[in-house]
Amino acid sequence: MSHEETLAFITEAGAALAASRRAAMQRAYDQELAETVRVPLINRIAIEIETIEQKSPATRRVYAADCRRFKEFCDAALTSVRPASPEVVCHFLLEQADNGASPSTINRLRAAISLAHRAAHCFDPTDDILVRATVQHIGRTAKGAKPQTAQSNAPDGAANPTQNPTHDEPKGQ
Repeated sequence: MSHEETLAFITEAGAALAASRRAAMQRAYDQELAETVRVPLINRIAIEIETIEQKSPATRRVYAADCRRFKEFCDAALTSVRPASPEVVCHFLLEQADNGASPSTINRLRAAISLAHRAAHCFDPTDDILVRATVQHIGRTAKGAKPQTAQSNAPDGAANPTQNPTHDEPKGQ
């Protein structure tokens, strides 16, 4: 091994050792932080924990099935089930809606994911604005939902093609 190769090896080994030490220090810091805040967090969410325990057995069974459904989706997507990112939850809910899930089923799925995250003391991705907007979008675009248009908010006497008998398209289409 030449002098330059030896120096390069030592430099690389030193960098790897420094990175390993930084990672170990970060893990120790994270563990200390978790131990410091865990008890106050548990006290703060005690109401949610009691809420879970107060759910009927039937509701717990349905939520458990919903969580298994979400886990299967996450496994197929090679992503973490807990904590899940808001984007993953959005994709899951949209896929369920595309497969025919009703808006009430979508809301139940969201509630099950939320409850599972809170019970595991994880960040609840369903509180994110993306998830809330996705649930609203699914509700608005579901089959049988009344479409919202700019014309439906027009003042009386304004042009509305569904009320205009001279419109070219047959009524109801």
